[in-house]
Amino acid sequence: MGVLISRVKIIIFLGIFLLFAGPTYPQQHPNGIYLELLGSGGIYSINYDRLFTPNIGGRIGFSYFSFDADNLLLSTTIYLFPVSFNYFIGNGNSKLELGAGMTIITGNYDWLGLKGSGSAVFANFNIGYRYQPVDGGFLFRIGFTPWITPQGFKLWSGLSIGGTF
Repeated sequence: MGVLISRVKIIIFLGIFLLFAGPTYPQQHPNGIYLELLGSGGIYSINYDRLFTPNIGGRIGFSYFSFDADNLLLSTTIYLFPVSFNYFIGNGNSKLELGAGMTIITGNYDWLGLKGSGSAVFANFNIGYRYQPVDGGFLFRIGFTPWITPQGFKLWSGLSIGGTF
């Protein structure tokens, strides 16, 4: 268990390092912050996004939720960290976004067929539409965001709103 937690910490560190230290292309607003509903971060996530080139970017996010439903004999506390790299097809403000990465889940959970305590890592994917003006402003994303977990393929989708800077 300790080895898995150490690996998760290393993955999170590398994701943050790549997002902040990676080269960017000379766009005025290559950074974005957005709220994603559903998607790779579970029910919701707050995300930081960085474009490295006009066609390549990365994102790291955070989500937390907890509930205790005694009448359902269900108690869940989950921390989720989605990390992914994206490839964009198209020019201008509207693009097709294709992404792959991982979501790190930790806590005591019984959610979407995932049941356990501790930490786990699973793959996440993204195919969708992205609106991000080159000159900054409103950021919008919508897409299909399936996961591959030890229990199998999970169909999921997400919607994001935020801004660029």
